[in-house]
Amino acid sequence: MPAVTIHDILAQFREEELHNRILGDRFERLICRYLELDPLFADRFSNIWMWNEWPKKGNTGDIGIDIVAEERATGDFCAIQCKFYLPEHTLSKDDIDSYLNALGDKRFTTGIIVSTTDKWGANAEKSLLNRDKPVNRLRVQDLDDTHVADVARAVGLAVQWQGTGSAVLNVGTGQNHSVMELLAAAAKSSTPILEHQAPHPADVPATLASIRAVGAELGWQPRIFFPNVPDS
Repeated sequence: MPAVTIHDILAQFREEELHNRILGDRFERLICRYLELDPLFADRFSNIWMWNEWPKKGNTGDIGIDIVAEERATGDFCAIQCKFYLPEHTLSKDDIDSYLNALGDKRFTTGIIVSTTDKWGANAEKSLLNRDKPVNRLRVQDLDDTHVADVARAVGLAVQWQGTGSAVLNVGTGQNHSVMELLAAAAKSSTPILEHQAPHPADVPATLASIRAVGAELGWQPRIFFPNVPDS
């Protein structure tokens, strides 16, 4: 059975749904689940909510934020926007202006923009520079590099789980890697976007989430390991 990629999933979304609002909602829920399962983001965030489910939302309406994630280390909140476009669409500054304005809310300290197009206009790219609150881009290429096939297998097995109650199962490689190893791998990409800075005193030296439980409960094991990742 061929590996399922993020491109396959997005193509299926486009084939099954015609209404842009439905497409957007499905993509937002996919990204919400991705952030919960991806080892790096699962380590970074302790809680992740869809915008309308965020406990601190209050009476705030639709302001361009789709997902809110709580930083595990600080308890601060990251505002996330998901943009579902055709691959050939060029994302403009107008497409993200409302989100960037909403990011000014004092409840948020950082931001992430996830888009299904890797084409960004010059003004859109410039709008993310030198901001008081850093905003990172999560591209289709980045989603592809995290091996959706492994995550998708885990989700499929979880749906078939015959256990009782509920369980939290870590999905990852089970290997411990330093930040420097990740930076070195990222520097080899065609469009490196990371800049190394000295660690903050509060940074955790190392973390490792055990995958023993997911193996025992679901029989799941990773098939792709860092740094042996395919080129996008």
